Amino acid sequence: MSVLNFEEVKIVKRLNSGLGGGTILISDGKEKYVVKSFQIEQGLNEYVAQRFIKAIDLPSIEVSWLKDEETYLGILKYEKNLKHVLKTSISSMIDNQRKILVGLFLVNYLLDNNDRDEYYFRKDEIVTLDFGEALVSLMEIENVDNFSKTPELKFLLLNSFSEKLFYEIFYSIRQFLLKEFAAYYTENEIDSLIELYLLRIKNLDLDLLEDVFIDISNFFSISISNLYKDLFIKLKYLCDIKRW
Repeated sequence: MSVLNFEEVKIVKRLNSGLGGGTILISDGKEKYVVKSFQIEQGLNEYVAQRFIKAIDLPSIEVSWLKDEETYLGILKYEKNLKHVLKTSISSMIDNQRKILVGLFLVNYLLDNNDRDEYYFRKDEIVTLDFGEALVSLMEIENVDNFSKTPELKFLLLNSFSEKLFYEIFYSIRQFLLKEFAAYYTENEIDSLIELYLLRIKNLDLDLLEDVFIDISNFFSISISNLYKDLFIKLKYLCDIKRW
């Protein structure tokens, strides 16, 4: 676990605003980090998403925690010289990059990310970011302690991971992948890639994320930690293609 103290870092510059608000670039004297915004769900979702991506063996961006008085924020390590992946970039990719991109497209859809255009070349790898709007909203975080008293609230949250919506999302991303990669993969090859990544999620050992859940429990609350854990338990269940 890495925790930086806001009082001990230097603000390098302010970056562009995105869906979740403004971002700043900070430095601890050794590394630079991107602070997405000072809305806690933004950094939390980015932190959790990147650790999830790493856990399913796809290229990810390193994350850390930033403490500002009594508030903790999830932050991204700054990656220099990232090059945005354009639609025209796919033709120049090597096969392994295309396969990674298929997996990252799938992750963005399955994590219910509204900002699904953030894919970048990192040397020979492809990475994705901007998950502040994925997973859990501020409203859900603020009401998480009411879930035990009002189960329907939790149902509404988990509805984004309901079977019906999941299959709708799945078939949407499948059609998208078939169209975007038609020049490179057959329908059977796309289906095999999708199955590969769904099986990685289904077989994910949540112990790989246990330190994340512990940090969230310590820095925020047990209820919020359990909320994220419940989402991944549900996602693992939904990705079990043997049930389909």
